[in-house]
Amino acid sequence: MRPSALYIVLFWCSALPVLVGAWRWRHLAREWRLIAVIPAWWITNSLLGLAWQAWVDRTNNLWVQYLWIAVDAVLVLWIVAGMQRTVWARNAVRFSIPAYHLAMLASLRWFESAREFSVISVPLFGVLATGLAMYTLLTRAFSDAPDALPARQAVTLGWIVLYYGMMGVTSAVLAYYQRHAAWLAMADTLVLRIWFQFAASLTATWLLLWPTPATSSGPSPSSAR
Repeated sequence: MRPSALYIVLFWCSALPVLVGAWRWRHLAREWRLIAVIPAWWITNSLLGLAWQAWVDRTNNLWVQYLWIAVDAVLVLWIVAGMQRTVWARNAVRFSIPAYHLAMLASLRWFESAREFSVISVPLFGVLATGLAMYTLLTRAFSDAPDALPARQAVTLGWIVLYYGMMGVTSAVLAYYQRHAAWLAMADTLVLRIWFQFAASLTATWLLLWPTPATSSGPSPSSAR
């Protein structure tokens, strides 16, 4: 796959939350700094994939997607863990990170190949990230308890649900189309994924621009922890 105009637009759009995050870094709590880091990893992943195709073996070798999902699992699940109410819940979510990596290694050993779209690892992470984010939303955001999540954190969880749910579904669909050599359907699915990433980048930029107490009169969210 050669880079198209749509990929170039996506690349620069993904750079927006990175630039905004760097600009407002000292005003952001730890979770929001990770939101700025995730698009930076998207950019790195895209550049690695394009470099591999251009200069190494000129094939659609997808080993980069497995590297991407391994790093993404740490970033996303760490964000969700920080939003849990109890120490037990936070540790349980953090334990899911190495558990997922073990499952991914087992899948790569027996079921998956770097020459094919992921039929297990990426969909499994989509289910894990979406499920944990939805659980956190249901137990904390839609609660009348004093420690209910603030609106900004609830929106971030919604972003995780929509984006990583989409990534899991489209990866499974791409793997199916690849097995059946449905190349046109694969191209349409990839374009749909790119537009989702475009929307996710704009939403992340909006989240990072959301006013925080640190920019007005009060302490930052991170200082209250």
